[in-house]
Amino acid sequence: MSDLEKLHRHFLREISKVVTAIVPKPAGMTAGVTTSEEMWQGRIGRARRVAIVAAAVAIATFFVPLERASADVTFNQRMLELVNEERRAAGLVQLVADPTLSANAEDAPYSGCGFTVLGRAKDMGERNYFSHTILGCLTQSVFNILQSTGLVYSGAAENIAWMNGSTDPLVAAENLHGQLMGSSGHRANILNPNFTKIGIGSWRTVGDQTWSGGGFPLTRVFIAAQIFAGGAVSAPTTTSTTAVPATVAGRYTPLTPARILDTRDGTGGVGGATPSGGTVDVQVTGRGGIPATDVAAVAMTVTATQPSTGGYLTMFPSGTARPLAANLNFAAGETVSNLVVVKVGPNGKIGMYNANGATHVVIDVAGWYSGTGTGNAGRLQTTVPSRILDTRDGTGGGVRLGPGASLDLQVSGRGGVPASGVQAGVVNVIATGTTATGYLTVYPTGEARPLAANVTFVANSTVASRAMVKLGAGGKVTIFNGAGSTDVIVDVSGWYSDASTAGTLGVLAPVTPARILDTRNGTGGPSSPVSSSGTVEVQVAGRGGVPASGARAVVLNATVTQPAAGGYLTIFPTGTARPLASDLNFAGGETQANLVVVQLGTGGKVTLFAAAGTHVIFDVAGWIS
Repeated sequence: MSDLEKLHRHFLREISKVVTAIVPKPAGMTAGVTTSEEMWQGRIGRARRVAIVAAAVAIATFFVPLERASADVTFNQRMLELVNEERRAAGLVQLVADPTLSANAEDAPYSGCGFTVLGRAKDMGERNYFSHTILGCLTQSVFNILQSTGLVYSGAAENIAWMNGSTDPLVAAENLHGQLMGSSGHRANILNPNFTKIGIGSWRTVGDQTWSGGGFPLTRVFIAAQIFAGGAVSAPTTTSTTAVPATVAGRYTPLTPARILDTRDGTGGVGGATPSGGTVDVQVTGRGGIPATDVAAVAMTVTATQPSTGGYLTMFPSGTARPLAANLNFAAGETVSNLVVVKVGPNGKIGMYNANGATHVVIDVAGWYSGTGTGNAGRLQTTVPSRILDTRDGTGGGVRLGPGASLDLQVSGRGGVPASGVQAGVVNVIATGTTATGYLTVYPTGEARPLAANVTFVANSTVASRAMVKLGAGGKVTIFNGAGSTDVIVDVSGWYSDASTAGTLGVLAPVTPARILDTRNGTGGPSSPVSSSGTVEVQVAGRGGVPASGARAVVLNATVTQPAAGGYLTIFPTGTARPLASDLNFAGGETQANLVVVQLGTGGKVTLFAAAGTHVIFDVAGWIS
């Protein structure tokens, strides 16, 4: 083994020990290899899915610039040899390269998404992403592609991996094979005795071409896709195939807030604080008004309370690899809430990861997104943010709230929201000038106040939190203040239709969270803080699971960290005037996050304005058609 290979393997072992900062970020521009795995097994005509997820990150080494492009026959052949060497050593039958599997692993066209997808490796390479889920195709994956070919098999699986830093296909093949064999899930696929056929595809960057599917632009990249199949694998009986139609997801059904998790008292079946580095699967379907089936994603307010140290929570689909993303950030002893829109895993659960220390977690569901796009109700219509309440100056007719006080706020017919045909509003609720530790609860007017909180705060603070709230009697919502006194500001940025409003757009396509901006390392923008009163245009379309065309709006989690002073962020469509609204409020030196729903502007971009100098991070959660 060469010194270079020893160094690479040493870094692979050691990187998992690195302690991340309060907001997770890659360890700089040297991050190199990420792999993940998903398996499908089953009998003919009755498949069962087993998801196994693994991830590894290694430090890349750098070589000479790449001379030539695209997939590499030498790379593919060497990957096949390495797989069969492992199987031979284990006493297993050798895998035979199947032309249909190989074509789909590399660049065979697939039209089941409503647009042409070029295989697995080439599609991930050319469209700058890395996932078992096809970008912009909702929940479709390699198994939809295989179904469209007409292949008959008893079980199948996919391994995908990427690396950067080498131009030598043999070095790249050895590197990626070592990573796959070092991961239990991928190794299980390679050594599965039930598999008999394999297809290997690859893609590589050209010259100075960059690939950013790993989170930031990299050159000298190889992507590998391995598709395994078992049983009596047979070719299609006809040359014509029927494409699998894309699954349309995302009509929203608002709910009266309901608590489905509270680790302080065991609500939701999870008792005790979530430990440092711990991941908890939370059942969301079938609870709190969410149906047991046909649920693509959920909207919920997540609260961290009594944390033993500073840290963050990441919410993601259960059964998938934990993404590089954070949903809410907190300091020791702080109670912090944020609205989260998260894709639901195939088991009806979401994964909840706690980075540091131990913390209790509370989850209040606000609504759910369907797995079908038919019907009128629940389609999102975004508006330019507009202020409909400010108790400091009487906007909206409200007054400062004392302890236990509430106000009814008219939402329909104001701020771009129509007077009828509306079932829910998308609002940013801000508590400011607070005198004590407390919370705000936003709920449908005319209904009993639920056990839930949308905004949590301490004395002398300004805190914002998004809410997707069902409208009550007269198109109103009620805002309740739990303790102390506070002024309240509400900015509306969209509304969800009811069944009386005809439409075909406005559905959510949830994605596994993906980072598209991090000014700390230059991902998607500058590698320095946004200046005070400065603006930055951020490309959204074509990145982080958002398609290059067809997206009208994006759902993202915005985080500020290391701000030089107190201030706020406003995020708005590029090419439009900055509105009188704020999306995120922060104090000097604090890390703060908030969910944002914003229209895309010119070129598929959004513009962020920072009232004070600060680093900014965007993690995409979904997009709106």
